[in-house]
Amino acid sequence: MNFLSDADLKRAFKTTPTKKSQREMADLNDKAQSVGLSKEEKLRSEQLREYFDQCQLIRANAAAVLNQRGVDVNKLLRP
Repeated sequence: MNFLSDADLKRAFKTTPTKKSQREMADLNDKAQSVGLSKEEKLRSEQLREYFDQCQLIRANAAAVLNQRGVDVNKLLRP
């Protein structure tokens, strides 16, 4: 990510899972706790977890590079 501009890194830092995927994960979590998941639902849940993890890694890497460049990442957390 070192090759990206500050503007590109700031966009990457704002990477979050979509609202749809967040709702889907919440629904799967609720179902897993109440009645359990089918094999397909377990697979989908794992896919969503990987997607969420990738979003977190992108954000963390972008924050680290921006911080190295002297950008106050805390300001990016504000809406």
